[in-house]
Amino acid sequence: MIKISKTDTNISLKLGDFIKKYSVKNQNYTGKQLYEAYIDDNSRKKQLQKILFDEQSGLCCYCMSRISIEDMTIEHFKPKDKYKQLALKYHNLLASCRTAGQCDNSKGNKELRELYNPADKQKNIEDLITYKLNGEIKPNEAFLERNNYSENRRTDLMININIILNLNNDNLIKNRKNVLNTISTCINKKKKAPKNLGNPTLPYYGYIKFAIEKLQQN
Repeated sequence: MIKISKTDTNISLKLGDFIKKYSVKNQNYTGKQLYEAYIDDNSRKKQLQKILFDEQSGLCCYCMSRISIEDMTIEHFKPKDKYKQLALKYHNLLASCRTAGQCDNSKGNKELRELYNPADKQKNIEDLITYKLNGEIKPNEAFLERNNYSENRRTDLMININIILNLNNDNLIKNRKNVLNTISTCINKKKKAPKNLGNPTLPYYGYIKFAIEKLQQN
């Protein structure tokens, strides 16, 4: 995962305006009803999908695999059924892959209590999360130590990563290892990482940044 910058003020204002108008007409609404009323207009849905897709460089907000506008879900970091006030808040909306058993498909209506929202302005997901060279994603132990994380919080964070999002499933680890092998080969041949590996549109870009740094240290 990497930090996502949300800069489209127009869509933020458009969503806010829709919330105001909808809440006047529908006082006892749920988050799901609000969200579905908005995306019921296909042009609004397509516009929102494209904005989320573009600001994430076409990568899933969680696993960072390649996604397409046609095959993505609009993910609510905080579940819309539990937080109706966030059901159409721009910073709570992310683009996720549809892969069975991971990311949004695995998360469903569950809450990520310890994992940062990648789009959080104040907190940086890249401080909290790092990787291993074997392809696993894991908490950044140095960050946890500096911020006095309790054992319960550490356990919850691992549950967020490994169970709720299932980010260390066999397929994802295999894909990250393949990325590592490619990077390692390039560095061994050229003695440095090619410039194109710094392209944030590359699948598993968060892992690529980590792997380049580690390999060049060795």
